[in-house]
Amino acid sequence: MAALLGAGDLLKVDIFEAKELCSKARVSSRGYVTLPLLGQVKVDGLTAREAETFIESIYREKYIKNPHVSIFVEEHYSQRVTLVGQFKSPGTYDYLSKQRLLDVLALGGGLTDNASRTVQIRRRGPTPAAGETPAEGVFYVDLERLIDEGATELNIEINGGDVIYVAEAGEYFVDG
Repeated sequence: MAALLGAGDLLKVDIFEAKELCSKARVSSRGYVTLPLLGQVKVDGLTAREAETFIESIYREKYIKNPHVSIFVEEHYSQRVTLVGQFKSPGTYDYLSKQRLLDVLALGGGLTDNASRTVQIRRRGPTPAAGETPAEGVFYVDLERLIDEGATELNIEINGGDVIYVAEAGEYFVDG
């Protein structure tokens, strides 16, 4: 599945029949880009290909007989994943394609020795594949079940914009 455009993304828009209309535009917080002659065009939630087709149709309607539009995403700011907590390299990472939880944990260099065995995922935005996970909210994945027991259904698909949090494991003392 192709990544969706969203707020903050920087697009290079080329119109092959009219080089003077080519431009770079950043998607606004409301999901619009401003293009020559057209003004504001809503692209939030579209793939780059869908946006090309949509912009071609608007130029065809008003200005150009048979336009060919190309969109290159220079910065995919809206599609990032944030890794917080007990990662060897926590931070915000560009997220350009659909990946699963274990792939994203590897982005952060894996977990530290002090990491909890539970991963918290904070999700907003588009609904993942049917039956996999909630569309929005907070949910938890038990790493022991996923890794040790091979419960692959817990290796869920991660979406751009998700925040992955792994707490520090608690310490237990046995006296006796």
